[in-house]
Amino acid sequence: MSSSNDLTKEETIHLSHLANLPLSDAEVGQFAKKLGETAEYVNNLKKLPTDNVKGTANTAQIKNVYMEDGEKNERGLTKEDLGLNGKKKENCFVVNRIM
Repeated sequence: MSSSNDLTKEETIHLSHLANLPLSDAEVGQFAKKLGETAEYVNNLKKLPTDNVKGTANTAQIKNVYMEDGEKNERGLTKEDLGLNGKKKENCFVVNRIM
């Protein structure tokens, strides 16, 4: 049984194509319901009074995220680590065209 906020089968398939996620017919029905619930939650957030809320770039109150010049970056990933799970071609990342 579907509720009024469920996404249609076509909308769910469209979103799965945009996300490059192949879904079975059973998964399409399952995700239509879950995505519909998520959309309904976001619509509920739009009703909150946010007129007096200041904009923010981050919520962690980070003050200084920069390093001194010449300092070794041990926090980030190496180029090799970044390319482990993706398609790589001559020192570049290859992604699917989305538009």
